[in-house]
Amino acid sequence: MTQFYTATTSHVWRPFRLSMLRVVGSESNTSRVARLCWKYQIPPASFFNHFLSNRRPVNRSFFDFEIAAHLNSYTDKTIFHEGRLNDVLLQGPVEHHSYSYLSSILDSGARGFLAGRKRWCSECYRARRVPDPDVRENGIFDDLYWSVSPIQICMLHGCQLSDKCPHCFVKQPYISTSVEPGYCHNCRKFLGSSNTKSIELDELQAQIRQFQFFYLVTFDKLRPDPSMLRRNLEALKACHPMGESGSLALLMGVSEDVVRNWMNGKRKPKLATLFQLQSALGLAGIHQLFYPETVFLRRVLVQRNYGLRFDARPEHKSLELESQIGDFIHTMLVGINQTMSRKELANKFGVTMGYLQYRFGSQLRQLSRQHLERLAEEKTKRDSDARVLIDRAVSQVISRNKSTTIENVMADVPRGRRELVEALSETEMNLLILKARHRRNQIQDTPD
Repeated sequence: MTQFYTATTSHVWRPFRLSMLRVVGSESNTSRVARLCWKYQIPPASFFNHFLSNRRPVNRSFFDFEIAAHLNSYTDKTIFHEGRLNDVLLQGPVEHHSYSYLSSILDSGARGFLAGRKRWCSECYRARRVPDPDVRENGIFDDLYWSVSPIQICMLHGCQLSDKCPHCFVKQPYISTSVEPGYCHNCRKFLGSSNTKSIELDELQAQIRQFQFFYLVTFDKLRPDPSMLRRNLEALKACHPMGESGSLALLMGVSEDVVRNWMNGKRKPKLATLFQLQSALGLAGIHQLFYPETVFLRRVLVQRNYGLRFDARPEHKSLELESQIGDFIHTMLVGINQTMSRKELANKFGVTMGYLQYRFGSQLRQLSRQHLERLAEEKTKRDSDARVLIDRAVSQVISRNKSTTIENVMADVPRGRRELVEALSETEMNLLILKARHRRNQIQDTPD
């Protein structure tokens, strides 16, 4: 296992080059520094003091956690140091390996945002490990969202993130000052060799929705706009009978002045407060607080665990109805509720079929396909059940030496099951009786 040389920065290496190891996703800045220092055999403290810092020199304990607060967060320090790091690597400002894009949205304190020590996914580490030392010069990298304190799982593998070495059980600094990335700072063994605990698929999907706000960059989603939150809060106030900021403040556990300052742009919310608001409104994640106004209201209005009572304005009732129809269509598409025809759906919600087509065209096309498939399956099952009933009735009629007329056969079908047979036409009935007689004759003619 390779250790750092005791090199210094007396020679300036420019430009530094660091291979980008993935097409989609964001590597953390702490990971970039760790890989760069290992590749060029520069002690991390020397690299940070020489290239990234403009203040007093840092020591080794700085790399336990404080380095992440400087490089991975969304504070002014993060923006400054990320800019310096991009300059060193000759990368433009569009390269984001921190949460600096949240600086215009969240309170700059960022307390409790990052995990106190490095965390990683053992499955990812095993996949990213290159055993040949001649070709692994760029090292194992860390995903940015692993450093966010509330996130406990890897979104790729659906397993718990590790925070201790599987060999010596010691927690790891964000950047080791002595060993290669991906290896224990204490015992120098590989960190990805532990068995991981997976979670259920539905829980993984819930986690992905809950924490989408923190990997918008990782998955190239739209970044949240602070003005969108202000507009949504104004729209939410408009739906409330009192139209006051006090109700929203009660939901979030803050003062009314805080809400007013949010709306006029004088103050930015804390992350914990946004979590409180998201939970109170029944949203899947705080990213939904930044949705377009109509989408945001639709999400909120269909929930039944919010603390607001909305008024009866026509535009809000129309929005709620549209949300209810959309959610009901979704339950049919995923198999929770039984499919129905467009006419039945329109009658259920008291709307026209033209309205459904205009609002839910693509979903209705998919629903129609599934509905026809269900009807075909049900007909096949009904035909199969009717055939069995007629086979039994024909056998009973023949055993009594009676003629296999429709009337005689129907008399031997159990009363509780006759509706299956009565749904058949006379031609279908005669055909099934004929086939039943033929199968009975075949069985009787078969030698023992």
